[in-house]
Amino acid sequence: MPGRVARDLAKSNRSESRAIPFRPLPIIHFIVARSAMGITRVNVSPRMRLAEVIKVIERIPMGGTDCALPMLWAARNKLKVSGFVTYTDSETWAGNIHPAQALRQYRSEFVGDAKAVVVGMTSNGFTLADPNDRGMLDVVGFDTSVPTLIANFIRD
Repeated sequence: MPGRVARDLAKSNRSESRAIPFRPLPIIHFIVARSAMGITRVNVSPRMRLAEVIKVIERIPMGGTDCALPMLWAARNKLKVSGFVTYTDSETWAGNIHPAQALRQYRSEFVGDAKAVVVGMTSNGFTLADPNDRGMLDVVGFDTSVPTLIANFIRD
């Protein structure tokens, strides 16, 4: 796709001698889990069976849910991230900084248009997204349309 964008730009703009290729941030896929000790990297892969993944997850000492931790962790590790997606039961904020504030801080230091999505599996009336911030999204519930919805939101 990036090559196609550059070719199309070159075709539509004949007066310029070269096109500037589209270079999005790299996509980094890994799972981190909130544990009693903070964030824990979870080593799972698409080749693992569900039973193996469940065993790995069950070994994590769980704690309260702090939806700001992904942004704080990425900033501390100087990672450039275009989107943060957090899945939670219904507990959404048990930390020292609100997730919307953590995202604003992350944006000011690293990626100015980073987005955040929080998916609550059940509704308790939560809202973490700043209603004035088009780069934040709260989702309640989960079905087959949610992954596409999230992917489209982060890409736009």
